[in-house]
Amino acid sequence: METLQEILEAYNIDTKILYYFKEDLDSLSVKKIDKILSFLINNNVSSKTIENCPSILSGEFNDIKINYEYL
Repeated sequence: METLQEILEAYNIDTKILYYFKEDLDSLSVKKIDKILSFLINNNVSSKTIENCPSILSGEFNDIKINYEYL
């Protein structure tokens, strides 16, 4: 199983964003974050944009998808 750091690196996202989640790191689902990142990257959201808004990784996939499609 991949770690959160490995997944971020695979999507070329600076692992420094993990500091944003320092208190909630254990509660994050690696599988959920991978799904969110896959969706965002496949829809041309840049890794820099994700780095500027790391809170998106703690959202629910369906909410992120709906908001993305709305925009």
